[in-house]
Amino acid sequence: MADKLVAKTQLEYFKGKLDAKNDEKYVAKEAGKVLSTNDFTNAYKTKLDGIEAGANKTVVDESLNKESTNPVQNKAIATKLEEITSQGGEPNTIETIKVNGSPLEPDGSKAVDISVPTKVSQLQNDSGYQTAANVEQTLTSKNYATKSDISSVYKYKGSVETYGELPQSEQQIGDVYNVETADSSHGVKAGDNVAWNGTAWVVLSGTVDLSNYYDMTNYPLCQNSDIDEMFA
Repeated sequence: MADKLVAKTQLEYFKGKLDAKNDEKYVAKEAGKVLSTNDFTNAYKTKLDGIEAGANKTVVDESLNKESTNPVQNKAIATKLEEITSQGGEPNTIETIKVNGSPLEPDGSKAVDISVPTKVSQLQNDSGYQTAANVEQTLTSKNYATKSDISSVYKYKGSVETYGELPQSEQQIGDVYNVETADSSHGVKAGDNVAWNGTAWVVLSGTVDLSNYYDMTNYPLCQNSDIDEMFA
């Protein structure tokens, strides 16, 4: 047959014919399964058919019986129990109750009352655990800061526009305000923080000499465009 050009339509037709032929001759592959030569033969089936129903079933007696003939026999168990009983054996029974090695005698109602502590104070503190009073004494002796001491730490309260707007009543020691406008009569520069020391408002910031610092207003930073002009 001479070579011929094949259009897509013919290729689709050819694929359909090929798929139909494969379906007739081959089995579709299933995930997890492979072809094997271990075929299940008729001989194996005949052997399985010859096994009686319940042939591998194990029956265990519901009660002890010396006459049992079941595959799992309990004759030995029943015989041993009778031997133990004939020798005076009894079920486990508590005969004496002891607390720390000392036996307790039942009272008139044949009861034993064991007293169990319900309070820590009823126990011996042999490990030296601390009580609330011990802890309080330790903290006091170490001179740790109290709540009243901590209350005097600086507390930021907000900003005021002028020094004259600072609170003059009900302020607490440690209250801090930001003063936005300078006030030379009180040594306040614009933006200074002042704190209440119990009698007056004091400036927290000190004087900083900036005369040797770079002046960005009169001497702006060089930009890339400045360098570009140099090479123009």
